[in-house]
This record gives sequence, C-alpha cells and structure tokens, in this order.
Amino acid sequence: MKKNQPKVALLINSYNLGGAEKLMYDVAAQLTSDGAEVCLVSMKKPETKLEKEIFDDVRSRGIASYTIDKPCGGKKLKAIFDILSFIRTHKINVLHTNGQSPDFYGRLAAALCRNCKTVVTIHNTGGYSRKIEQFLDGITDTYTAVSEQAMEYAKNELGVKKDVAVICNGIDVKRYEGHTTSDNRFTILSVGRIVPQKGYLEAADGVCRYLAKNSEARWVIVGETNQNPEYFEAVKDRIWDKVRDRVIFSGAVTNPEDYYKSADCFLLPSGFEGFGIAFIEAMAARLPIIGNNVGVVPDILKMGGTVTAMNDLCKNIEEAKGVTKDQLDKNYEICCKNYSIKAISHKYFEVYKRVLNAKEG
Repeated sequence: MKKNQPKVALLINSYNLGGAEKLMYDVAAQLTSDGAEVCLVSMKKPETKLEKEIFDDVRSRGIASYTIDKPCGGKKLKAIFDILSFIRTHKINVLHTNGQSPDFYGRLAAALCRNCKTVVTIHNTGGYSRKIEQFLDGITDTYTAVSEQAMEYAKNELGVKKDVAVICNGIDVKRYEGHTTSDNRFTILSVGRIVPQKGYLEAADGVCRYLAKNSEARWVIVGETNQNPEYFEAVKDRIWDKVRDRVIFSGAVTNPEDYYKSADCFLLPSGFEGFGIAFIEAMAARLPIIGNNVGVVPDILKMGGTVTAMNDLCKNIEEAKGVTKDQLDKNYEICCKNYSIKAISHKYFEVYKRVLNAKEG
C-alpha cells in the first residue's frame, strides 16, 4: 500500500524577522526546491513596509505564500474557520504551527478536519501557557523543539506528555560567508528584537564602558524596535552621552547577513533563548561570540566550539578579540555539520511523513 505524501502548510504569526519565521522561510525554500508540496501561511497580512518586503522576498524564492488575516479582538472563531477553510481548499494533510497564536488557532482548526495532522514546534523556553498546552495536548499529533532546553521546558514547565523530538534551527550557511569590513572601526554586532528577553538593558553599561575606552569601536544593534517601545526607549536612555554617536540601532532589516559580514565581534546578551538562531549565524560568519549559557550555546560548547561567557563585558570583548582563527574555523565547521538548513529541513520532512502515516491508536 502506497503511503500518503505530505502536503504541508507552515503556519506562522506574520511575515517578520523572528527566529521562528526565519527558520520556516528557509525550511519552505529548501523543501520546495526538493520537490515537496509545502506552503507558508501567515496569521496576518503584511502591512508594514518591512512585512511587505519580506513577503515579496519569500515569494521570489519560489515559496507558495498565503495569509489568513486574523482579525484583532475577540473574533477567534473567524480565525479558526479561516484556517479550516484553507486546509480544506488546499488539501493540506500536515499543519506545522510555529508560535503561540498559530499553535492555538491552528490546532483547533485542524481538529475540525479529520484528515489533517498537526506538528507543533516549541521555539522558546518562555512565553507559552501551561493551561493552553495541556488543553490542546490531546489534539496535537506530535511536538518538536528547537533545542534540548526547549524540549525540557515543554515537558517540565508546560506538562507536554507526548514525545518531543529535538530538531535544531538551521540556516543557509553560505549566505553568511565572506568578511567585508571596509573601514578601521571595530564593530560589535548584536542581532535580535529590542525586547527584555534579549538583555540589551543589562549589557548597555558594559558595552558603553568599552566604547568610552576604545574610540575606534562601535555597537551596531540589528532588530525590530517597535515590539516594546517603552523598553526600546529605556535602552536608548541607558546609552552614555559620550558614545551615543557610536551606538547604531538599524531597526529590522531583510539583509542581516551583510551586517554579520562587516562585523568583528558578536554579542547576544539574552537572558533566555529557545535556540538563538543568531548564534549560529555568527558562527557561519566566523565571528567571535559573547553570550550567556542559553539556547544553543551549551551544545556549541559540548561540540568543542568557542563562546566567551558574558560577565564583565569590557573584559569579555577583549577576550573575544583574542579568539584564534582556528577556533573560529572550528565554530564554522560545527555550524556546517549540525545546523545546515538542508539537513534540518529533511528532519522536519521525516516528521511530516511519520505523523501522516502513523496508525491511529
């Protein structure tokens, strides 16, 4: 008997540059190029200039891309039935949800459709609801998590009873290769939304102290600034006046690889991460990395990689500058071997096939 072939919809929150969304763009592109039937579906239509640029870019990569246009406020039933209609119209048999809103609405919609299996990926180690997860666990076919820490969070904090397969994030490594520094500035790069989780407020004094001692250095922060405007203002207020002209907030960008290529050191001061895709982007760019022991960092260290532990940032930056070429090459090799988007995408596709053809128990 011929097994069913997956026809997959990857449900995301919006066309933005969050880690979950970036991963799904690359997974969709890779699987589409492999000949699989995969599409991207966003919970909301692209509205901002950046969202429209991302939407156009995703489509230019040959990815079938759609939107549900979830209404604001209490119209939850409409969102559920819109997703259900999409599943039926496009004959989707595997719905892969990414993020709290897609997880919630997607599973309820799929539960109303007898022939659609659900795959839920836990992308973080915070922000999920234990009550909601326990409520929806019974209508979830399988879970994945982007790291061992995210898997443990799902099992221990959220109370997920089903097995949770760990599939790490992946990137297109070649996009980050090639250093292009064109001036004598020493650039410290941070990539991530300006939100409390990312730890910019805690890092500001340390980086400013380093900049005050090193007039050739600058701090470039790449990431969305409007998710938490009050926090963004607090971070800006914490920047010392004497170095303010050397702290650059770029906002969200569609070409983060260009910033990695022109940087000299990478700093991600997050207090917690489900994975932290920016860490492996920095590895692909062969940048020395400074960060806390969160997300993928413990795995990098176990595999012999180098990450400078964050404590005294002024000292840490100097330590990072001393990381050797051999150590950076080792990080790059670890990235290529373990976090290539081709290998990661194939792991997801194996999950889709397994869940689709599992016997009803």
